[in-house]
Amino acid sequence: MACFLVADDHPLFREAVCLLLGQLEKGASCCEAANLQEATALLETSGPFDLILLDLNMPGSDALSGLQVLHGLTPETPIAIISHSEDGALIEQGIACGAVGYIPKSLSHDAILQALKTILAGGVYLPPGVEQRICLKSPGDASAQPAGQSLMESLTPRQRAVLELLARGRANKQIADELAISEWTVKAHISAILRKLGAQSRLEAVVIARRLNPAGALA
Repeated sequence: MACFLVADDHPLFREAVCLLLGQLEKGASCCEAANLQEATALLETSGPFDLILLDLNMPGSDALSGLQVLHGLTPETPIAIISHSEDGALIEQGIACGAVGYIPKSLSHDAILQALKTILAGGVYLPPGVEQRICLKSPGDASAQPAGQSLMESLTPRQRAVLELLARGRANKQIADELAISEWTVKAHISAILRKLGAQSRLEAVVIARRLNPAGALA
């Protein structure tokens, strides 16, 4: 059963997000935190979580400090930002710091629902029009990216194992079974792989990895 943490200092917004998560994942549990201290405490008492939704500006958190604290405490857990701010530079920084999505609070109910669907499916959500501003440059651009081998070495051993199974056509559940991890952890690794390789899909990640490391172990 999925377990989520919503950290936001507005109780009505927390309740609304928990209801949306319940629509998407039947039987899921949703913990709420009104500040960063409560969020970190819940990591110890109610974690691990399959997804954390974090407001950037709440008591104990300023800009990206809360994201950095939670990511340091639970690096395997995907964290998505929910914020009033729609500053492009802040969004870029949030994704660069490891967030798997950035959901502006100004979005409509349906748009937030779709954003959550994207994130729960293992994707990275960015607000409309922001994708072009995020510098996920092609790995073929030598001036913007490290050499191919260095880029592949940026993947952790577990991420490389997930990528190898993706190349063999394995579904998330099959990867989870083979590596003895949860499907949610698989999704988190895939999100990190896409982000690090600058890929927009699982297939593109495999194609990029084969191009960068043709002598490697990918199937």
